[in-house]
Amino acid sequence: MNIEYYESAINAPDGGVSCRIKVNEKVIALRISMEALQDIDPSSYQNEPLKQFEKYKAELLVKAKEKIIKNQLMDDVVWVRTSDL
Repeated sequence: MNIEYYESAINAPDGGVSCRIKVNEKVIALRISMEALQDIDPSSYQNEPLKQFEKYKAELLVKAKEKIIKNQLMDDVVWVRTSDL
């Protein structure tokens, strides 16, 4: 499975981050919850979700890939939440 970061991340209305990724030529939405961004490294979270996402993007994309492999999408959106870390 080939997974690529497809477009720049933006702040989501719920305080998390949203972006699109390309998986085997199909573009899908990726959402990272605010809590997951806080919990991935609480000592470095400064209420700046985009900076936290960029810092841990590789690790978060691995978690997204694991969920895609398990077909754990909701309405063509893969969510990475605290429970996935």
